[in-house]
Amino acid sequence: MVSIMRTFVCRMSWHHKVNQCRSFQYSKRLLEDVDRFLEFDRQSLNDGKRNIAESPERLKRWPLHERIEAAGPAYANVARKTRNTLRQIDRILDVFEPGQLALSFNGGKDSTVVLHLFIAACAQHQSHSFTHIQPVWFRHPDQEFPELVEYVEKTAEAEFTHHEGLMDVEGRKLSRLWTMHIREPQDFLDSITELTASTGVRGIIMGSRRMDPGCRDLSAISLMDLAPIFLSSSLTRMKLEQRLTLLKTEGDPGLPGTSVSAVREPSLMRYSPILEWSYRDIWDFIQAAGIPYCKLYDQGFSSIGTLRDTVRNPDLLAAAPAVPQGWTNSSRDGTHA
Repeated sequence: MVSIMRTFVCRMSWHHKVNQCRSFQYSKRLLEDVDRFLEFDRQSLNDGKRNIAESPERLKRWPLHERIEAAGPAYANVARKTRNTLRQIDRILDVFEPGQLALSFNGGKDSTVVLHLFIAACAQHQSHSFTHIQPVWFRHPDQEFPELVEYVEKTAEAEFTHHEGLMDVEGRKLSRLWTMHIREPQDFLDSITELTASTGVRGIIMGSRRMDPGCRDLSAISLMDLAPIFLSSSLTRMKLEQRLTLLKTEGDPGLPGTSVSAVREPSLMRYSPILEWSYRDIWDFIQAAGIPYCKLYDQGFSSIGTLRDTVRNPDLLAAAPAVPQGWTNSSRDGTHA
């Protein structure tokens, strides 16, 4: 009996060792498989990183971004935003055909930044040049600051003028800048509608930022939304009552409990490349890039509307340009009466 038990124990021990060996071999093979998988995964990851690093979008360099980056570590944040915005603009130019984009330019600091971003992006794009972007000035014919008009005209001469010898009927160099007069709130909507109906423009580039009136819920790329347009006093120059009247809704008899806008919305894409830029980002960009701006900003204005609804910002009266020490995004507040 003892012999049988010894034999049984020996066999169990042998089977246990065999199982241990098999388990070890199995575990070893698993580890080898894992190692091979990880090596394959590392290789794939490296190949992916290499492909991303070598893609045309990543290899593309913009002198404007390099100029801001070279301005020093104090401009690191705006340099990063400039690079990311230029990449996004580059993709937008890929999507739209030449002649399908319009640029809203009113001479303000935000539209000035957008202007130079698009000039830089178009200069490095394979199919677009800046002459493919149609500039549009939505202006009030009687209430614009003379200094602002002067700046827009100088900018138009430098950036929007044909230098191939093209002249208008008065013998001046032909400018690409379209001017649309906005006296009443409806004029802006009519201008947008005419722009889409009579031209090939399918997208408009705006200098809107998140802190602007009516832009809290705005997306960087979206169908033209009437709310940010009609609720923005800086665009439409109208009283709140007028804006609410234009935005009044009426119930749809076919769909109980619903409402539809009484205003027809033009079919147009709206692109706001600096939507997430702050007030500081704007002025860091202007200073680091060394681009010209309207001289009203050196006179205590932080945001410019029309003569009847714009006042100086008391926090900025002693600063030039409108960037005093310790300012915040609230420096823009209170500039429109």
